[in-house]
Amino acid sequence: MPFQQIQAEGIPEGHPVRSYLRHFEEHKTNAGVLSGQGFDPLDVASLLPWLLLLDVVPRYDPPVYRYRFAGPKCCDLFGIDYTGKLLGDDLPVKAAQRRRQEFHEVVEGRVPVFARANIPLPGKEHKQVYRGVFPLAKQDSDIIDQLHVVIAPIDERC
Repeated sequence: MPFQQIQAEGIPEGHPVRSYLRHFEEHKTNAGVLSGQGFDPLDVASLLPWLLLLDVVPRYDPPVYRYRFAGPKCCDLFGIDYTGKLLGDDLPVKAAQRRRQEFHEVVEGRVPVFARANIPLPGKEHKQVYRGVFPLAKQDSDIIDQLHVVIAPIDERC
């Protein structure tokens, strides 16, 4: 299964993506997104190993995404630490384009997007994961300036 966008209900309870979705639903603002200023990593401490934080670099159209943080289990899963890199670095071109499209959808739609996919890296294609991409905005703004991506093998539970 190369890539399939899915509904959250297709992700089993207890999976890190479903657990983060529960946090998102409980803490989202009236605008329907998480507040970046109000985000406390300790609230999701058990999920941090599966979390990628990306900043939306606003001066580009379409936006560019830079990894601020890559959890250690993500680094192990990919075999790469993406911290400080741009989305698309160390990814095949088609996979990078698909991720950018998915991330733009989250920024524009201001709602999480979920997928089931194989890792698109050489030697890792056999690993299937669930992924959730979640929007964050500054507390005093409607502008999505950060994305949280939770990604873990389909059989992972927390």
